[in-house]
Amino acid sequence: MNDNVFMISDASYCDQTQCAGLGVIDLFTGQRYSCSVSNIENSYLAEYYALLFSVQIAIKNKYNNVVFVYDNKVLKLDSLKIWLQDKIHSYQFLWLKRGFTEDADALAKKARFLEEKIIHKKYLRRSITKDKLLQRFTNYSQHKIIRAFFTIANENEYRILKAYRDNQKYASVLVDSHSLDFYSDIYNILRGKKSKERFYKFIYNNYAVKVDKVKFQTPKSQEYYLALVKKIIHNLSNPDDVIQRRIGTSGLQETNQIVRNPFIAQIQQLSGKDLREFTMSLAKNSDDKQLLEFYFSAKKTTPYNMTIQSIELFALIYHLLPAAQKTSFLGFIRNRLKKDQKLLDLFNVQKNRFNMKKLLDLMHPNNKYVGMVENSLKTS
Repeated sequence: MNDNVFMISDASYCDQTQCAGLGVIDLFTGQRYSCSVSNIENSYLAEYYALLFSVQIAIKNKYNNVVFVYDNKVLKLDSLKIWLQDKIHSYQFLWLKRGFTEDADALAKKARFLEEKIIHKKYLRRSITKDKLLQRFTNYSQHKIIRAFFTIANENEYRILKAYRDNQKYASVLVDSHSLDFYSDIYNILRGKKSKERFYKFIYNNYAVKVDKVKFQTPKSQEYYLALVKKIIHNLSNPDDVIQRRIGTSGLQETNQIVRNPFIAQIQQLSGKDLREFTMSLAKNSDDKQLLEFYFSAKKTTPYNMTIQSIELFALIYHLLPAAQKTSFLGFIRNRLKKDQKLLDLFNVQKNRFNMKKLLDLMHPNNKYVGMVENSLKTS
């Protein structure tokens, strides 16, 4: 049986606005989730919805052994336990004092603030005209606009925006070409030359190929952006939609966290010769193969220009190496990137995430270890 996965949840509620923010932290992956709901009658329901939010995430991630942590001791969970019987193999609800849920509470407060202060649906009830609604939204700060777009972002887009919001130079994932219109919409809604330039530079730095600047910076119609703002407002009031986009569209990216451990363990148990053969087979060009050859044979390397694709490969190989080799490999790669800060930053970010999908893409169909990967996926 796998180790327990701990899901910590909490809510933030305001009687005056009847808005609630929900926050959940998945201690297995480190992933943080938040959303907001309106027309909530009391804090009891808010706390219940927060716990239910964590249950929905666990089901989406197909967890089998889960401990749901919450801080409201009076919650009645009988009906929820009955509903969960055929959905999660093993679970338990654990009440802890409020101090243990502080991080989830902070997420919930931010989500509630977004609901109340940015684009609360009461704006529509006050009969704000279409022009004023769009104007009010675009007049918000860059930080608030980015947070608003979280509600319509898929998993990859959410990570890109979160890295930008947190003032990171590079995100843990690359910008998807299919999402360029999404980022273009944000760029054209932002106000101020500095805000636009900063956002464009961030997208440019996190995109694998050159961005079509003219197309990216060309605005769409006012009606289009009005519909976009209304969609954001709708999602603020419908957290299930946000969950679907945030989790349901992430594909293999999130399930990698479940699959990776048994597979990596098997690879790390290979003999030195077999491990070398396997990692060498992942390299698709002669330069990458030569660099790996230099590493495994401890030869002095000649000058070598790495690409973004090379960074993805070496970050992947870093995870496959046993602990005894990780430090030397890390130093080997960093030493060759010391003159390219952009690629070094990208490597430092990407080495923190194991991408099973990328591994499958690199493996030749006839590779003798393909079956091992497939078995890992079947048993996950």
